Amino acid sequence: MNIDNLYGVPRSFCSAGKNYFTLIPDGTVSRCVAYHSLGVRIGNILDPEVQEQIIKVFFNKNDSCSQPYCDSLCDGQYSVQIIDGVQYGGHWIQKYPCILMAHITFNCNYQCPYCSQQWWHHQGIKDLDIDKWKEINQVFFSKFKKGLAIVLGGEALIHKNFEEICLNYLQNDWDIQLVTNFSI
Repeated sequence: MNIDNLYGVPRSFCSAGKNYFTLIPDGTVSRCVAYHSLGVRIGNILDPEVQEQIIKVFFNKNDSCSQPYCDSLCDGQYSVQIIDGVQYGGHWIQKYPCILMAHITFNCNYQCPYCSQQWWHHQGIKDLDIDKWKEINQVFFSKFKKGLAIVLGGEALIHKNFEEICLNYLQNDWDIQLVTNFSI
């Protein structure tokens, strides 16, 4: 299969992966939604060696992750795709130097069988407290003065420190996008 011309549609390289990260509630970081889904992890951002790797390798890149556009959530909303010389998407990645998909919990008040987070709920990953979230966020704040935190779960509103986590982003001039089931 030729993924450069999948279904007859030319594909460009992903530009979302440049400064896009997926973070799960125990502090584990992945490059993007696609890598996260495949189980490819950078490591735990609370580990000083992993922090150093992220800062040196990923925060200093001036190009994309050089992977083909994969139609994942991050690509659909954040990446730039060129088809027949026309640019599509990229409005978020152009506005924000860093996009952090922050899964603050995998707990949820529903157990929907179709939910992509359902599997994670049963993995026993514990939520971090506010001090750990502030420590994690400081790694990103130290490099990126502006960013977008996509706060989600499970159900993000369930996290006992939800308001404090969001305030931490806002107080550091980051914008927030909330993903919720709006049942709480």
